[in-house]
Amino acid sequence: MRESLVPRVTKMTHTKSYPAIASVIPHKPPMVLLDAIVDLGEMRIVTSVRIGPDSMFLRDGKVRSIVAIEYMAQTVAAYAGMQRHSLGAPPKVGYIIGVPLMQLKTDSFQLGDTLQVHAEHLWGEGELGRIACRITRSEIEVASATLSVYSGDVGS
Repeated sequence: MRESLVPRVTKMTHTKSYPAIASVIPHKPPMVLLDAIVDLGEMRIVTSVRIGPDSMFLRDGKVRSIVAIEYMAQTVAAYAGMQRHSLGAPPKVGYIIGVPLMQLKTDSFQLGDTLQVHAEHLWGEGELGRIACRITRSEIEVASATLSVYSGDVGS
């Protein structure tokens, strides 16, 4: 049986202490862009990212808002990674196969901004899934997207 990017878990524990982001996503520094898991539920996750002076995509005190797609993708990876973590399994690489809808409501994120990245599992079991994502800054939505994701083998 193939493993899933968005496996179903019958019950997730709602604790306030979560593992380090780098331990539950397949990304390695310097591409670990998120800072922490803030909240986790059976069908959702919230992560945070602070735009600091060492932010990988910072240019002239700003990160272009298109980087939101990577913040969202890493949040989806953290959601799947936490579910795999609860089963004792390591993180697994997944892929964005489509973004049928995306809205960027700002041109950039500013040095010093703290963003909350929300992801909610809409549908899918097994290798395919659809996730609704949004990013807030000071509780105001600044980006949103629906991601179609795949976690199966990509071999010949």
